[in-house]
Amino acid sequence: MKTPGHRHQRIGMVGCCLWILLGNLFGQQIKNENGVPVVLNLKNPPVSAKGPIKLVLEEELTIGDPTKGKDYALGSIRTVRADQKGNIYILDGKDRLVKVFDKSGKYLRTIGSPGTGFKGMQNPWGMEVIPQQGIWIFHSEFLSLFSFQGQHLKDIKAPKIIDNPHFDSQGNIIAGNFYHTMTSDGKTKESNFISELKKYTSDFIPFSILSRFELPLPSRDKVSDPILRRICFTVLDNDDVVWGSNTQYRLTVTDKDGRIIRIFQKEYDPVKISENEKNRIIALSAKNSPGWKLEFSEFYPAFYTVTTDDGGRILVGTFDEYEKNQRSYDVFDAAGMFLTKIVLKHTIQYWKAGHLFATEEDSEGKPIRVIRYKASWK
Repeated sequence: MKTPGHRHQRIGMVGCCLWILLGNLFGQQIKNENGVPVVLNLKNPPVSAKGPIKLVLEEELTIGDPTKGKDYALGSIRTVRADQKGNIYILDGKDRLVKVFDKSGKYLRTIGSPGTGFKGMQNPWGMEVIPQQGIWIFHSEFLSLFSFQGQHLKDIKAPKIIDNPHFDSQGNIIAGNFYHTMTSDGKTKESNFISELKKYTSDFIPFSILSRFELPLPSRDKVSDPILRRICFTVLDNDDVVWGSNTQYRLTVTDKDGRIIRIFQKEYDPVKISENEKNRIIALSAKNSPGWKLEFSEFYPAFYTVTTDDGGRILVGTFDEYEKNQRSYDVFDAAGMFLTKIVLKHTIQYWKAGHLFATEEDSEGKPIRVIRYKASWK
């Protein structure tokens, strides 16, 4: 006797076979690892009769012109967000505050101020704008909530070193965490760099580790590789988390319960770090962190960021055009299929309601201007 369960199983198998067939037709292969589909993408996007998908950008607005006055000057942009009204929120890491502009680019107000302790921002590194709640600012060892008018409402103690914090729809916080460990036998020291991706409650209590990797570091004091190897990630609208260690071009997708639902990877040519770029970084290090000796890897990591547009596409920022002062992104659909590659003048910060927010950098690599584009795919 064939039960409804048998029919559902048969439909699932047919769907999986169809997905694999379509993937093979369009230049990708799909294999199975312990019941998880793994998409294997080639170096170049698949060829279709309509040609490659294209991103069409129309520049609408620039914020960060100091000639308009101090309210419009930006020191070093950490995060850009927008609310449902189109107001733009810019977290400035150098000035240690948030500046708010309306959708036309007019300055509205400043939120927060430099300082120490709960109310003063010492080292702000992230921000989220949550409807019906307000503005969450991650700074120093605190997570602080402000109203949209700038009133300070709440503080939560947070881990010391947090990277790229995101809220999901349940109020959980997904964030990177990295730190060093040191052991010594009295004669030599061994140090490891550890990068973790954790899920926290809204009170910043960790309850799940999504990923962890460890790298050995040089045993000598004050020696560092300036090109950071770490876990990069983004959170999709359905609370899926896309993450991967940038030591290889392989990304994992986990659902809201932490289950791995798919993996996708891509062939790529490693990009060598040029001597000119090494010299530029050495000069900046001597200026900002004197006394440190830098030891470079031969190649850049596989990628440096993972983000998403407002349609569920996944964008992986690579180093392909980095030394040409351009930003290259590989674009994948939600299933992990490689769609196209785009090259932009500026770094993508945020995508909302058909608008792309990007940052322009100065000669030292500090983001000092925000550009808003009207964005569409053709």
